[in-house]
Amino acid sequence: MKYGGGGVLGYGKIGMSSDASVYAVGAMGLNTVYVHTRLETTWTLRDVLTGTGSFGFGQSVDLDATGNYLIVGAYTATSGEGSASFLIWNGTAWSNNQNITTVSTGCSSCTDVAMSRDSNYAVIGALGYNSFTGGFFVTERLSLTWSLMNGGAIYTIPECVGVACGVGQSVADKNKAAAAEF
Repeated sequence: MKYGGGGVLGYGKIGMSSDASVYAVGAMGLNTVYVHTRLETTWTLRDVLTGTGSFGFGQSVDLDATGNYLIVGAYTATSGEGSASFLIWNGTAWSNNQNITTVSTGCSSCTDVAMSRDSNYAVIGALGYNSFTGGFFVTERLSLTWSLMNGGAIYTIPECVGVACGVGQSVADKNKAAAAEF
């Protein structure tokens, strides 16, 4: 697929469903996410999602196992903080289910996102937190509402002092393993 407009396609994480029938890729700088579907051996562009009020919408994306839940990280939201958008596919269109903005952390570059395969948990990486030492937030989905776990606490990793952690965080499959220690 070829895209124009000067965005950086696939700069961050790219998401794919477990059966490899849906993938999403962000184009940082264009505030856009492209969603493709596969029928046998042919990939087709199904959706073009555009962020509003965010710079870097699509910096990082991830899908759950079914390809019906999508999380999109934004490099800098309208408020000057990082954010993550949670979207749901209803069979014909994506709807923006919820946005989480990490206002309380001063994290202006919360970019990397990851979703559990069962779509019940997500991690929002906070690269810019604590003088770029980094950290991450853990979120949980109850019905259609996403909530930051442990009162919105940002987790840091002691071994990350002086290096950029909070990038490429991963969420364990079908359990709370990513949050269990916290």
